[in-house]
Amino acid sequence: MKTNTINRFLHRYFNPILFAALIAGFFIPGGERVPPQVLLVVLGSMIFASSFRIDLTEIRRFNVPQIGIFWMARFLLLPGLLFFITAWLYRPLAPAILLFALMPAGVVSPGVSSMYKGNTSLSIFIVIVSSILAPFVVPPVLSLLLSQQVVVETRGIFQTLMVTVFIPLALHLPFRRSERFSRWMNDHDALFVVPAICILVILVISKQADYILGHALQSVVYLLVAMVVFLVFFFFGWLAPAGSAMPNRISFAFGSGVNNTALGIVIGFLYFGPEVSVFLVATEPAWVTGIVVFKSFLEFRNAATPSDSPA
Repeated sequence: MKTNTINRFLHRYFNPILFAALIAGFFIPGGERVPPQVLLVVLGSMIFASSFRIDLTEIRRFNVPQIGIFWMARFLLLPGLLFFITAWLYRPLAPAILLFALMPAGVVSPGVSSMYKGNTSLSIFIVIVSSILAPFVVPPVLSLLLSQQVVVETRGIFQTLMVTVFIPLALHLPFRRSERFSRWMNDHDALFVVPAICILVILVISKQADYILGHALQSVVYLLVAMVVFLVFFFFGWLAPAGSAMPNRISFAFGSGVNNTALGIVIGFLYFGPEVSVFLVATEPAWVTGIVVFKSFLEFRNAATPSDSPA
C-alpha cells in the first residue's frame, strides 16, 4: 500500500482509530511496564513531524499585539479562572483542570483551522508562541497555584516541556532546508502523528487501566467535564477577538480549543496522581466532540448569515 493511500486513510478514519486505541489500552498486556521515557520520545517525534506545517515567513503579517493579548488571556488568565472555579466546586479535580488549560495550542490546530476556512498562518503562529513559551510558563504557574495541594516537580516539568516541545521544534529547522523532504513531511504528517497519538493513548490507558475500571463512574463524569471545558475553550477563542475577520476568529477558536492534550497526558502521568492522569486521558475523546460541536456552530452561523461566510 502506497504511503499516500495510508496517509489519506489515517486522515479519514482518525476518529475511529483513536477510539480503537482507547479500547486497546485496556487489553494490550505489558503497557504498564513501558518506561516513561518512551512517552517523551513518542511525543517529541510527533511534534517534530508536525512542525513541517509551520511557515515561519508568515510571522511578519500578523497583528502581534492582538495575539499577545489573546495568549495572556487564554493561557494565563483563563487557566487561573477555571482553576479557582473548579477548586470551589470540586477541589480534587482543580489540578487536572489547571494543567489541561495551561497546555499550548496543539500542532494539529492549523490543519483543522484550514479545513474550516480559518487563517492557517495565524493558527501556526499561535502554535509557535504558545509552545515556545510553555516551558517558561507552565511550571511556575503550577508551582504557584498548587503549592498547597500537591508536590509540583517544576524542574522535571520544565525539562519535559523542553524535550517534547522546544527541542523538536528547533531540531526540525535544519531539515526544512531540503524542500523535497519538507514537502514530503508536510504531506505525510499523518503517517507519524496518528500512530504517535495512538501509542500515547494506549500506553497511558494501560498504565491507568486498573484505576479507570475501578472508578468507571468517575471516568465517565470526567469525560463529560472535559467536553464542557473544551467548549469553553472554543467559544472563548471565538469571542476573544470580537470584531476580527471571520477567518481570524476561526483560527483563534481552534488555537484555543485544540490544545496539546498529548503533552498534558505525559505531564499528568509523570508528575501527578492517577486522578489527574485519568482526567487528561478523558480529554482525548472529548476534543473530538469539541471540534464536531464547533463545526456545527460554524455551519449554522454561515447558513444564517451567508454574507459572512469566508471565501
